[in-house]
Amino acid sequence: VPATNESWDDWKEANPVQFQVSRLAEPSEKAKWATSLENLPWLILTDKKGVVADEGFGLEDLEAKLNEVNKP
Repeated sequence: VPATNESWDDWKEANPVQFQVSRLAEPSEKAKWATSLENLPWLILTDKKGVVADEGFGLEDLEAKLNEVNKP
């Protein structure tokens, strides 16, 4: 079930993160692989251009991965 604009804004305000987050406004056939799951089984990290930099790592590795992606 898609989040409402209000609940999404509340979540972003309560959970500030240093990377871009987004959501689907409505379920779509193209995104069915993700929207049919209760939770995604892994994290997906993108660089500033939106290119996938890493995926499949645990939350405990997030800080190290962010530092690596943010290297000049």
